[in-house]
Amino acid sequence: MFNVIRFLKIFAVIFVSLVDCFENDYLDLEGYISQSQESGRNEIKKILQPVNHFDAQDTRTWNMTYIQNLEFWKPNGPIYINIGGPFPYEVQNNIFKKGFFLYDLVNETNGALFGSEHRYYGSTTPLNLTKTDNLKYLNSQQALADVAKLIKYVKSMLKAENSKVVVVGGNMDGNAGNLAAWMRLFYSDLVDAAVSASGAVLAKADFKDYYETVGENFLKYGTPGCYDKIAKLFNKFQTLLSTPEGIKQLKKEDDICDFVDMSKKENQQIFFSKNLFSFRIFSAIANDADYFKVVCEKNFNDTSIKSKLPQSKSDHIAKDGQDWCNNYDFDFNFNTPTKFPLLYQMCTEFGSFPTTEEGKHPFTNGVPVEYYYKACKVQFGPEFGKNRIEDAVKATNEMYGGLHPNVTKVVFVNGEFDPYRKLGVTENLSDDAPAFVIANSGRAGLLENKDSKNKELIEAKKKVKSLIKKWIGL
Repeated sequence: MFNVIRFLKIFAVIFVSLVDCFENDYLDLEGYISQSQESGRNEIKKILQPVNHFDAQDTRTWNMTYIQNLEFWKPNGPIYINIGGPFPYEVQNNIFKKGFFLYDLVNETNGALFGSEHRYYGSTTPLNLTKTDNLKYLNSQQALADVAKLIKYVKSMLKAENSKVVVVGGNMDGNAGNLAAWMRLFYSDLVDAAVSASGAVLAKADFKDYYETVGENFLKYGTPGCYDKIAKLFNKFQTLLSTPEGIKQLKKEDDICDFVDMSKKENQQIFFSKNLFSFRIFSAIANDADYFKVVCEKNFNDTSIKSKLPQSKSDHIAKDGQDWCNNYDFDFNFNTPTKFPLLYQMCTEFGSFPTTEEGKHPFTNGVPVEYYYKACKVQFGPEFGKNRIEDAVKATNEMYGGLHPNVTKVVFVNGEFDPYRKLGVTENLSDDAPAFVIANSGRAGLLENKDSKNKELIEAKKKVKSLIKKWIGL
């Protein structure tokens, strides 16, 4: 059987969820990427992009990394662009492998395959991350313009002016699925069809539905009584944090750093947020209901303090030169010189803060939306508070259309286990903008998982391939 716990230990190191952790754990890839480093048939390339696409007077540029695979290319074949999310380009490696949806579609249609790296999240950035003002060029409009320029360039490079272009977006976190749909909305002259996998197209500040979905997954698919054991564990945390004696016990049992004042509500909120991290992972990566049973069997046979999924060392700091302790200090986590780009986009465009203050779930009320509002202000400045966030969310929905974007030839695909489907299109918008929810599948399962025994996933891949081929005239 697949070793889920071992996978999570590895995955937690590279999976950056600033929604919960907000830690600067991005891989340092400086100097690692060469101009044309090859991995199999994939070539790593660079394209010069403007820092600001919408100001002709601003001549600053930066090098955006992209992946190129031409092994199946035939003249006038379709061009596929996989849009990157908030990770370095290496996270896209799977989709460039045999057996995965996009690679196989490219093979079947004699296409060219490219993968773009999102500005500010990869090996190079337009500007450094130490000043909030440098992040003003990090937004979905600039990212869409990056993809548009890449499309124009590769069509010229391949001498393929008549080739159809398909954009695909979907990853374990972030907004790639949104961008794929929005490319058809804003650049329909360049993009002929799009696949939006797990695209959270609706911006929403207080995303209280998130952990309700996570709880539903464990209630429906976990072992009998698992949901109640999870609830008992989080209630135990809450009870211990309510008294000095309980805090002392919790700090000892959970190896919390001595200097962290766990009576402060902000530090308690970070504690809950980080202890929810593993539940986020499982609802994202699960492509089989048995995943939840395995989690329950491995981790929730009792409700001791150790009945938690493992955390990575990134959640700790050195103590006495050898040991490690959990650092849940709010200022340590947020008042840092380097700014967190994913948090910036959440604070200025998307919101989507997963909260536990309301809703039916087993995780208590330890993470209110105010926790995220304060994080935005501490990280980026006092003006980045509740009012600005709510105004930004409203503006994003007005610009792109929320759950009803005015698009055609876009297929929206969500996974049953994915909490972000609550922010996605799950019902057909029209005959040319259909939607699928794949049973027994997690986030971006269409793109991230090989064909398995999941009949629903296999069938969804067939349907989406058929739609794309029809839309590009094959």
